[in-house]
Amino acid sequence: MLNSFLRVSVRIFFFGKFLAGIVIKKASRKQFLYVKRLLIDSRKNRAELDKIQLDKLNELLSYANRNVPYYYELFKSIGLTKTRNETVSLRRLAELKHIPFLDKDILRRESQFLMSDDHKNRGSFETTSGGSTGELAVLLQDKV
Repeated sequence: MLNSFLRVSVRIFFFGKFLAGIVIKKASRKQFLYVKRLLIDSRKNRAELDKIQLDKLNELLSYANRNVPYYYELFKSIGLTKTRNETVSLRRLAELKHIPFLDKDILRRESQFLMSDDHKNRGSFETTSGGSTGELAVLLQDKV
């Protein structure tokens, strides 16, 4: 009796998850997959999470090296890469300290070199900073 009750309860539970998944998938497949990835990753240990974080960071930095002239020149000057198509391969998150912060002075001075080569394909648009320092900074943002 108890065994059959548990089987029915489990079926109802999984059917409910199935229906919730359909509703979420219809609302936004991308959001559903993101939440699913978060749930999977939340069960991983610290070392696995650090590796995922480092891999994603290297992917982002490699994109910047290939597509953003400012970062290609910066990475080349600090010895992180030699060519534009080279993959950035930080071995530890601590190595990130070698990359200087991007501040408003750099944004203003290097604005034309901070645009990704494919920004027009990504639906880019201009926006501004809050101007809390007294001078607005014009930023290029994309929808992706």
